[in-house]
Amino acid sequence: MISIAVNSEKAAIAAGTTLEQLLISMRESRAPDKIVEVNRQYVPSKHYADHILQNNDVIEIIDLCFGG
Repeated sequence: MISIAVNSEKAAIAAGTTLEQLLISMRESRAPDKIVEVNRQYVPSKHYADHILQNNDVIEIIDLCFGG
């Protein structure tokens, strides 16, 4: 198990977990109104399946609000 933080909350996940697997487990979609950062670096949705999370990673899931 490794330790990460998601939106400022600590979590323990299996080593080798990808960003996509984490988001699926959290029931987060790939909707265009979301931005995901790992350690303050934007990760495009096309790379979620390739991005393996590491111990002490800090993940921020940002919901964009559109309006007018």
